[in-house]
Amino acid sequence: FQLTMHRQPYVNPDLSPNGKLMAYYQSRGRGDEHLWVMDIGTRKTAKLTELADSPSWSNDGRKIVFQQGMNIYTVDLDQGNCRLKVADTLLLPYGQSFSPDDSRILYNRGFITNQSNGSIDRMLGLWIVNSDGSYNRQFIPLETTNPKKYQMLFDLDWSIDGRIATVMYEVDESQNQRYAVIVLMDGDGSNIR
Repeated sequence: FQLTMHRQPYVNPDLSPNGKLMAYYQSRGRGDEHLWVMDIGTRKTAKLTELADSPSWSNDGRKIVFQQGMNIYTVDLDQGNCRLKVADTLLLPYGQSFSPDDSRILYNRGFITNQSNGSIDRMLGLWIVNSDGSYNRQFIPLETTNPKKYQMLFDLDWSIDGRIATVMYEVDESQNQRYAVIVLMDGDGSNIR
């Protein structure tokens, strides 16, 4: 059944673990872009924050991690939408996901572009940060010595058993080739397959 009635774009819906709530991003144009939570049973909505994107629920259903500008925040729904900045990336992050025990957040830190020609110079790869914002560190590096060939990871998801699934894009600009594969790895970043 249809949950929403507005004609504005809805992006990145994410259901709460109990299936009763849905977090999503909605753009109404002209900078009116917000992160919302909807009670699926009543269809009542509440605005969480402005100019935010890519919500992802914690496994206990108490928190939502999201991207806002070049930062990653969590919001604790049990504490009246209290926000905590957990990562300042200096780039546009994406694909954040809580670990199975909700103690850590995995995210893609983005990439650095060549200012002279706009090509990607270096991928920053997967990073991981504790849910309280401490110990932000690189999880998997995606370094390259050839600026025309690089990898990007999108759509991260961390399973309850601790494995990580992601979409890996391989790009070779010199050969004009692009392809994507879904890869699976252990929760410590090893055994990529």
